[in-house]
Amino acid sequence: IFVLRIEHLDDDWSKLDGLLGGTGATLPTERSHANEASDKPLPISNKTVGTGGIANLCKALCREIQVYKQILRLAENLDRKQRSDSLNEIRQMCPE
Repeated sequence: IFVLRIEHLDDDWSKLDGLLGGTGATLPTERSHANEASDKPLPISNKTVGTGGIANLCKALCREIQVYKQILRLAENLDRKQRSDSLNEIRQMCPE
């Protein structure tokens, strides 16, 4: 399994490109933003999520988070430090 983590997209893309025989080039700086929510009107103006909201999201997404952790563990293009960093990022957001 190869993984492209959104929070580390440029590094992951470059490494994966090299693994697949490419030059290891990063993504073009001019990317498509067609699916970005920042360009679309949202019915909710307050976009902050409080501590209680984060805890609720973590509980609601528990199964998905466990699957994501498993995918990270199986990712052939991530080294031990990259895998550990991503797992720590998850633990910081959803410690339980």
